[in-house]
Amino acid sequence: MNQALQPERWKQLRPLLDQALDLGPAERLALLNEVGRESPGLRADLERLLALHEQTTGLQESAAVMAGEKLLPGAGSSSSTQQRLLEKRIGPYVLRRLIGYGGMGAVYEGERVEGGFRQQVAIKLISGMHPGLHQRFARERQILAELKHPNIPQLFDGGETEDGMPFLVQEYVEGTNLIEFATARGADLDLRLGLLVKVAEALAYAHRRKVLHRDIKPGNILVTGDGAVKLLDFGIAKLLEDTDQPTLTQHLIGPMTPEYAAPEQFRGGAVGVATDIYQFGVLAFHLLAGRSPYRVSSVDSQAFANAVCEQAPLSLLAAIDTRPGHSLGDTSNTGRRRSRRQRLNDLDRILQRCLEKDPTRRYADMVALIADLEAVRAEVVPAARRQQDRRRGLRLLGGALLLGGVVWALLLLPWPTDWGDPWASDPALHALGLGRAHLHTARADSEDVLRRAILTEARGDLPGALALLESVHAADARTPVPAMLLGYWTPPSASGLSGQAWQEQARARLQSVEDPALDLLLRFIVSDSSGNYEDALGYSAALLELKPEAWFLHLARAHMLSARGLPSAALRELQQIRATQLSHRKLVDAIADRASLGDLAGARAMSSRLDVAEDDPLRLMLQARLTYTSGDLRGARDLFAQTVDRARAVGRLEIEARALLYVGVLEGALGHFDAAAAPLRTARERLAARGQSNFAIDASLALAQLAALRGDQEATRREVASARSLHDSQGVARLDWRLELFAARLLGEIDAMPQDDASLGWSLLVTRAALIQGEVDEARSRLQRAEERGASESRLIEEYALLCRELGREEPVLAPIDPPFQPYSRFAARWALGAGGSVVPQH
Repeated sequence: MNQALQPERWKQLRPLLDQALDLGPAERLALLNEVGRESPGLRADLERLLALHEQTTGLQESAAVMAGEKLLPGAGSSSSTQQRLLEKRIGPYVLRRLIGYGGMGAVYEGERVEGGFRQQVAIKLISGMHPGLHQRFARERQILAELKHPNIPQLFDGGETEDGMPFLVQEYVEGTNLIEFATARGADLDLRLGLLVKVAEALAYAHRRKVLHRDIKPGNILVTGDGAVKLLDFGIAKLLEDTDQPTLTQHLIGPMTPEYAAPEQFRGGAVGVATDIYQFGVLAFHLLAGRSPYRVSSVDSQAFANAVCEQAPLSLLAAIDTRPGHSLGDTSNTGRRRSRRQRLNDLDRILQRCLEKDPTRRYADMVALIADLEAVRAEVVPAARRQQDRRRGLRLLGGALLLGGVVWALLLLPWPTDWGDPWASDPALHALGLGRAHLHTARADSEDVLRRAILTEARGDLPGALALLESVHAADARTPVPAMLLGYWTPPSASGLSGQAWQEQARARLQSVEDPALDLLLRFIVSDSSGNYEDALGYSAALLELKPEAWFLHLARAHMLSARGLPSAALRELQQIRATQLSHRKLVDAIADRASLGDLAGARAMSSRLDVAEDDPLRLMLQARLTYTSGDLRGARDLFAQTVDRARAVGRLEIEARALLYVGVLEGALGHFDAAAAPLRTARERLAARGQSNFAIDASLALAQLAALRGDQEATRREVASARSLHDSQGVARLDWRLELFAARLLGEIDAMPQDDASLGWSLLVTRAALIQGEVDEARSRLQRAEERGASESRLIEEYALLCRELGREEPVLAPIDPPFQPYSRFAARWALGAGGSVVPQH
């Protein structure tokens, strides 16, 4: 039986072990001889560890067991190791519960117990039994900390324990593994595809940041109760080396799960992006077919390795047909234009390409794979089928040449790959007036990925859209469109290039492109992004002359005109939108805003003409907002709750987050304070994770309002601090006057008066400060100045009205507003005014 090593001994051995594992046999023997001359005992321990590494690397015993049972003192079994480590302090954290063993470490549920707050985390203790860990750990930890994606758990901290064992502290995820989640839900084909796309998006994001996963399997993918997907175990991922070569790879076999391993992993060959694509293909096969793509069981490791390296995988349809008990959900009433079998045929082509033995024959990157998966979801022809159709077409053409005449001529005509032009027919794609003629791409696959990026943003998945756009920009040096969209959509707080920097890159590429529409679009983007609404209105008007189908420009103009106090002009803009499909979340805003501005009948008529399923979560969201505008708070609350449930069922979490916010707001408006808190907290978490900070701020302010109504000053202060933190995270230098006025009123205090005497917000805040200090005459004088600056006609009218009431002045008349169209702080102020009729518009 192996003798446990003491911590001091392990500290001596660790650098020697790392050095020895990086050496060849002759150099390793020379190192052992040198160590033996100094200390025969140290050489014996080092030889034992090397032997243990050879026995346990890759396919055998978990590295967590090595670290826990064989290296650390006092260990004799998994049970004793667990008990010994529970309640152990690691920096500011305490280990609470063993979650499980990973390929190269043990994962514990932990809790932060220092720093003035408690936080549930996952703590991974990593074995030192693999090459180069000690030297590379700090660099790897830094890169992993920069992986900020909604489908990747965030890395919070890392270091080494007192015993010298590296550890990582990550976001704690409570969920079920991918296969179990889909099975328990009886997930249909669309939901399974949605889950796979989320995994693929996380991998695409990591690959762009030069991180491989290398161990993609169901156990490393958790799905939370509300359907959020999290790809785990990036803490032991492989970093892609910086290189000028077209393919980024890493040599040497690493940790792997045989059932999901790629041929090159069994062969000890180069491991790269193609390896993750292969493993993703196996994962997708398991999720869709309920079994492995090979007939051989992975229990027989040698036979399974031979099958992976030599045998063709099963077809997806054949695998499904041989498992009659495997369910892809009820697809009989989906209203699909194409058969379920055709979609499965398309998926089979996609998976067969992922599972190619030769890595160079697989997809070039995750972006191309995602585009094909999304094509199947949207029921258009994926590239994998187009390639097969082109090959079949060439064969047929060869025979057609013998026929001559008309038949020969007809067969020579270009074959359409899609019926109709989606750029012309899909509102999500032509929202900004873009079309094929404006893409100016140099690569054949760039159009598909650009289309996918725009559709991803239309669904509300901004991180996924930005990652796709960055990929196209890097791969296609000609098209200016990705940089233009990145310049418009990149939030101020995002890592990497700023929106302004992307706009400069777009401007540089436009120098070699003759396209007046793109030139106007970029000018509009620059003006709108900088808040120069006068120029933005001019450029958008000119662009609409060229591109009248660019409906988003009407919505943007409506918001600008409304902000300038021109609601009738804003309504006219919205009435010009003629969309017939509800394929973009912003169309919900456009139609609901039309109702809010006084045309409820027109909004309902437009809604009734939309081509969308009755239970589509976007349709439910729109119905809820129109119901709210009609004055029915309870009906709207119920419809928003239905939206939450339906969005979760189909994996549309971006819709779920907004709907949760509105459920909480309306529960509060109805006086159901206890029922309001939970959806508001969940909404804030979801919205913040998705980078939708303005809506997350609304959730914090609503929670602060609830705390104030309960008389809980400490909770009110905490929620206000959360809102400020979310505001600061956007990287916006200017103050949010609504937030500061809201905080001053609820807390009855002002931390520090900002030095700004030029704005209306500052005038109202100093008025509130004077009132808090009991200086009534000063407050009245300050309020008069605010009135002279147009307070009664501004978007700060509610705070102005409250100050008028408290100082005995005549209050202004409040026009109706709609919560989703305006920030929450306005409703909180109207609640305080008792102006319920002005919170719920009546038409």
